[in-house]
Amino acid sequence: MSIQARDRKAAEFLLKESGLTLAECVRLVLDGLDALPRGLDRGERLRTLRECMRLGVEAWSRRGESVTFGEAVERLLVIKAGRSRRTVQDIRQCLRKLGEGEDGWKGRLLGSITRRECVQRLEELFPSPSRRVKARAVLVGLFNEGIRREWCRENPARWVEVPRIREREICALQRPEIERLLGAAKRYRKGVCLPAVGLMLYAGIRPQETARLRWSDIDLAEGEIIVPARHSKTGGGRHVPICPALRAILEGAQAAVGAAPEARICPGNWVRKWRSVRLSAGFGLWQQDVLRHTFASYFAKCYRDLNALQLFMGHGNLNLLRTRYVNLRGVSAEDAHRFWQGSHGGRSASRTWFLQVG
Repeated sequence: MSIQARDRKAAEFLLKESGLTLAECVRLVLDGLDALPRGLDRGERLRTLRECMRLGVEAWSRRGESVTFGEAVERLLVIKAGRSRRTVQDIRQCLRKLGEGEDGWKGRLLGSITRRECVQRLEELFPSPSRRVKARAVLVGLFNEGIRREWCRENPARWVEVPRIREREICALQRPEIERLLGAAKRYRKGVCLPAVGLMLYAGIRPQETARLRWSDIDLAEGEIIVPARHSKTGGGRHVPICPALRAILEGAQAAVGAAPEARICPGNWVRKWRSVRLSAGFGLWQQDVLRHTFASYFAKCYRDLNALQLFMGHGNLNLLRTRYVNLRGVSAEDAHRFWQGSHGGRSASRTWFLQVG
């Protein structure tokens, strides 16, 4: 009997229980070999093909444990429902963009998405570095949740290189600029925007957080602003002290309008009115969060306590303060002390306020 005949007899014997024909098995092996890298010798091809089959069988057996990308997104949005509305909206828009389209992942099992695909989709859909950084962070969060809930075994987005963003320097407003801005806010429609401007300037409240706050979140008796977790960008609540300059603004506003506790601090059509205040103060160009940067810089200059500042700003650590928010250029110690008191006292009173808060 020839070698070919013996091999055929052996193959037929081995396939007897499989239910597959010899031709079907040969076709299956050839398909697998076609997908392997070129240049492998016979032994390497055989070992690699067996490893591919083993990994494939493992993935197939786990398919019931996983969920599709679209299902994972919907479940993540339910988990994140307690975060601020804008944060949830950003997560939804980013992930649905990745899921939609001809090459979208909506129907793909979460665990089948590779690092290379993450790189490609992020670069295609989010061309600017800042948007790509944010999208990568959202995607990393989705896969982390998938690992916790055993929808996938690894996080391919974690290894995507973070684009380098060149941050523009944001300087704190100088005293003349602050006086112009507060003066314009006082004059505009009987000071309707002044409390919101004061919160951003003297408490470092983010613009989006300020727009969500109500008068019930202002506790003048305890001397603090309460930023509920549902209104916070980071999902964590915080209490920010009311300095004398801000207290004067808030007490004056409450006395003037008799604000109801559940009324919003920002007036209706806030975005347009806030823009009008800035323009009337001479700010044609406006850097986002410049008031928050001003708060951080004047606090650091006056009190030199970054740990307290971190808590008031709502940051998870000090890195962001050191690298981006605190900019003491052009801020003198005298200006910093006057900033916190407004027109209500000198240096000793400013220090007393901080000791009372601390």
